[in-house]
Amino acid sequence: MRYIKALVWWTMDRNACHVAVALGSFLHGYRSAEIASLAPDFFNQHNIWRVKRRLALQLEARFQSANIFQSDHHTLLTRPPTENERGLVQHLLAMFAPWGAPHIPSPTSDKSILETYFDGASAQSDSDRIHALIDPTCVGLPQLIREYNHHFPQGSDMRLDDSDRKLQIPCFNP
Repeated sequence: MRYIKALVWWTMDRNACHVAVALGSFLHGYRSAEIASLAPDFFNQHNIWRVKRRLALQLEARFQSANIFQSDHHTLLTRPPTENERGLVQHLLAMFAPWGAPHIPSPTSDKSILETYFDGASAQSDSDRIHALIDPTCVGLPQLIREYNHHFPQGSDMRLDDSDRKLQIPCFNP
């Protein structure tokens, strides 16, 4: 619970790129380039590396006694969640989603939520994008990844791994 709270709390007052890195890299294990491919107009790959490094240092400092990083201090030790933990993750993300932002309406038939909120010409606010990334009851990162994958045929190298299988939680070893 504290891990997810830290990821959301440290990023939701910044911009959507920070939230995407926190959830994409530290909760789902996606590489920087994969996160950047979701919304290249908002997620610059070079900026993602800097954000990822900053978050890793913050996580390492915050959870120092939990030993969630390997001795090289760069590799987060994770494991797949149980079904109960998976449900808890979804519940926590919904609970920690920004309250001030309105819920995301269902996509129209001509545009996906990914196109509506993360296209370079989008008029949506960054707080709306952050809400879309965090809140699984509205959208959530997994839904955005499914929409992204929908544009590519099965077997395409451009498709990202299924976010349900990529979900990882830290191995807390006191």
